[in-house]
Amino acid sequence: MRCFLDTEFIEIGDELQLISIGIKSEDGRTFYAVSSEYEYEKADKWVRKFVITPIYEGLVPFELRGVYSISRFHEHYGKSINQIRIDILDFTGYPDYSLGKPEFWGYMCAYDWILVCRLFGNIRQLPAGFPRYCRELASIIDDNNIDIPKNKNKHNALWDAEWAEKTFQHIKNQNRFVERNNQRILVLWGKRYVMEEIENSCWEVTVKTEKIVLNENGQLMCPECQEPIEKFGQTQYNYIQYEWQNKKNIQSPKKASGCYKKLCVDDLTKPTCLKCGGELPWVYGEVVR
Repeated sequence: MRCFLDTEFIEIGDELQLISIGIKSEDGRTFYAVSSEYEYEKADKWVRKFVITPIYEGLVPFELRGVYSISRFHEHYGKSINQIRIDILDFTGYPDYSLGKPEFWGYMCAYDWILVCRLFGNIRQLPAGFPRYCRELASIIDDNNIDIPKNKNKHNALWDAEWAEKTFQHIKNQNRFVERNNQRILVLWGKRYVMEEIENSCWEVTVKTEKIVLNENGQLMCPECQEPIEKFGQTQYNYIQYEWQNKKNIQSPKKASGCYKKLCVDDLTKPTCLKCGGELPWVYGEVVR
């Protein structure tokens, strides 16, 4: 289960104090919390203006602002660090992870991940099933020179988490050719693969031992009928969805539009072409949809 996260915080020397945290899961659920434990007096003017003031105006009704000041409202409207930790465990489905173990993503998320780890004490005390790292969108964007949608609602942790998910989807659709040093390169989900030209103006490349054949328009070619099947993630496939339940592999056949899905890697039925029924390559060891 991919979880896109963002935090707002106060930085004082080596100290970080959590102000708020937002998480957007790939199944559409959201989590947002304001900490009741940060020290307003330690926030600089920028954080007070662009982070804390919008939270205050969004949470505290106008008629109650004489009761709850901007420097103390979070003590009433916020949650303790312990409660935020409990709520995140519940949000991610700990300990059974019926929707899958969490996979965290963020944009420029170094401090965000430190704050998540500190919610649980330190990185060694993260719950069983949590990864020990957060996947970084900014590195993929910079490495591949990808233009991304502008974030129009900065400095709200939940809005920034939702923007990170949109950016992830945008990157994932950047299956494109790059001409560089007389080589044709396929950029597929943040990875570069050098392609070789074959007959009929087609190109091929092997990704994770699977051969991919694309035509000059960048369309995946069915290895059986040689018909183009649109771009990855924008077509129709037959596929088998595998879900883990009580440690047993349960099969649930479905027909999907816009999906190219693989939850397990090795011995599962491959997706098939709707036109001829031919098997299609996995393309890359990720869920692509």
